[in-house]
Amino acid sequence: MEARLAAFEAEKRLILDGFSERVRPISKVAAPRGKLVDGCAVYPVGDYHTGQLSWAIETRGASYDLRVARKLLVSAMSHLITKLPKCGTAFIPFMGDFIHFDGFRAETPQHKHLLDADSRFPKVARTAIQIARAAIDTALQHHHEVHVVWELGNHDPTGAIWMMELLACVYEKNPRVHIDTHPGKFHYFEFGRNLIQTHHGDMRIKPEKLPLIMALDQAEAWGRTEHRWTLLGHHHHESRVDGGTVIEVVPVLTPNDAYAANSGYRAKRQMQAVLLDPKYGEEERHTFNATRFVL
Repeated sequence: MEARLAAFEAEKRLILDGFSERVRPISKVAAPRGKLVDGCAVYPVGDYHTGQLSWAIETRGASYDLRVARKLLVSAMSHLITKLPKCGTAFIPFMGDFIHFDGFRAETPQHKHLLDADSRFPKVARTAIQIARAAIDTALQHHHEVHVVWELGNHDPTGAIWMMELLACVYEKNPRVHIDTHPGKFHYFEFGRNLIQTHHGDMRIKPEKLPLIMALDQAEAWGRTEHRWTLLGHHHHESRVDGGTVIEVVPVLTPNDAYAANSGYRAKRQMQAVLLDPKYGEEERHTFNATRFVL
């Protein structure tokens, strides 16, 4: 186990060292060796808000800027991957609001709320691309194929579109990477008898309506599957409702900004990974707590 952890740490350092001020051409990531478990590792990425600025003294929490954002997600994924067995498939849903603001003005696109922002938008966009590629390449080292969906958030509806299209171009010649470029607010992923629905969670849709939306959007897949799971972002805290469909709000790694802190929000900063069996559904769940992260 110690040797395995040391190997993962070395790989993580190589990825982090690869960050630069330029977005470099994609390099081929070698496929994992050895026998792979017939399962799917799910790594939901909660609202990451690349470009957000948090000052720990002001928020009574943790500081957050582009320097932290570059490393935090890769550290979380590298830790979680060590907890799961190597399996053939990985699913990475980016749950929306991956980018904190959607253009040269640091504000929300619809309501024009002013945002605490770190740096200029071109640098934020470049950093977001680097982080996303690092997350995907980390998964490629340990899974034969990686499936990605990218939700449209209320902070970055435009950024989500160009990000999914850009990633599709970056990985278009890599048969091991599958980028879902559907431009709508709902996405779906089927694995064995598992069906996953993803949505940012910002449209005020009542949770009890989500299973019906899934059944109507994916009628054939609904009939083929038994384990149905809806993942939501937006609310920045972990929540789970069990029923015919499990509805779950994905936790976030990002600390509060001043607005959230002053509004009384105090969610735990976490990322989780779940192992799905193609027949029996969820088998394992592991958590990375952001307090583990040290620059």
